[in-house]
Amino acid sequence: MEGEWFFMLIGSMGISMAGFAALVGALSPGGKWDAVSAWRVRMVMSFGFSICLSALAVIPIFMFTQDVERTVRFGSAGTVIIALFTAWAMRTRKDTDIYPRYNALVFWAVVAISWALPMLNGLIFRSTGLLMFIYLYFLFLPMTVFINIVRELTKATSTAPTFR
Repeated sequence: MEGEWFFMLIGSMGISMAGFAALVGALSPGGKWDAVSAWRVRMVMSFGFSICLSALAVIPIFMFTQDVERTVRFGSAGTVIIALFTAWAMRTRKDTDIYPRYNALVFWAVVAISWALPMLNGLIFRSTGLLMFIYLYFLFLPMTVFINIVRELTKATSTAPTFR
């Protein structure tokens, strides 16, 4: 399959993010987490593992079927499942520190794109390139959450002088 290296790369990036989140969780200063930070670490880990499994599953599916269109359909279905899982996990949290009410429109726009792109790709386009873009798009969420975790940890524990 053309682009097999890309799906392996996405899988390794997903597992790397999950591993870094686990390290941050294990090596956090003081070992105590507030509810928001603990949720963020769990979200990065679960989303990283989901992306890894879904991206790496594309390769054996192609080896089994030898059909690019069918493989893209299966890969797109995997990303739809990830989108559903993520939307459910995000909306079950009630902490306004994570999702203030004024961000509801942005949240539902992201959810709509997360569902529409893979569904359109699986049903109509069947494009390997679009599937690659979808996986890059799906890496965006855990990356931004992980950046917030590191930003908050370093803000709270940093003793380095700031230059202004």
